[in-house]
Amino acid sequence: MKRIIGLDVGRGSAVLCCLHKFPSNIQQHYKLLRREKKFHKIVCSRAGAEKLLSLAPTAIILEPSGHWYSHFWVAIAKTNNIDIFWIGHTDLAGQRKHYGFTNKRDEEDALCLAACYFDPQFINEDGSKRFIKYYQDEIIANLRELFLEKEQLQKLRTNLVSQLRQRLCIEFPEAARHTLRISELKGYTPLIYWLAKSQTNNRYARKYSQSIAPELGISITDYTRAHAQTIVDLEI
Repeated sequence: MKRIIGLDVGRGSAVLCCLHKFPSNIQQHYKLLRREKKFHKIVCSRAGAEKLLSLAPTAIILEPSGHWYSHFWVAIAKTNNIDIFWIGHTDLAGQRKHYGFTNKRDEEDALCLAACYFDPQFINEDGSKRFIKYYQDEIIANLRELFLEKEQLQKLRTNLVSQLRQRLCIEFPEAARHTLRISELKGYTPLIYWLAKSQTNNRYARKYSQSIAPELGISITDYTRAHAQTIVDLEI
């Protein structure tokens, strides 16, 4: 008998629902599971992993929208040779509506995820299950993870550069309007690198010598240089 776990993943935790067949009345089954407290909330920890494994799952079904949050549970499944299947966000929303769930509760999503495995109508035109196939390819999964990592770093850099510009408006106003673009050759932004390292660079040294800031008794602070170093580290 297959034991399929729908895993609705959140930040540091997940709500799971275990099914061994498609419910004859999914709405009533949902109420039964709630009444019998068979929806389980587990956290990313040894105890959470042990609770998941104690249910002896054949497979886990997840939605890929929370990539970093789901990574822990995917690692647990892979380590224990548990099959992993992914359902797209649009498909899950459609199935939730099809099953008559109008709210978006974690328990409802967990049940819907598990139910899709057994649902005879959850198929493609060729009769195969409508799971996302490319998530099973390790190379593509690694590429996707690298892309998401770079995207995270870019968001951090954008905020830090904005804050740096604010400080430069006082400490080096002529540079505040400078285009702060990462050099493809060097892998970092030259001006920010100069701020961080205080190294000789005739171009920026000349611009700074012509700045009005030193005449006003304003210098580039250690805070600004440390801030610039953080940006350089992110860029590299």
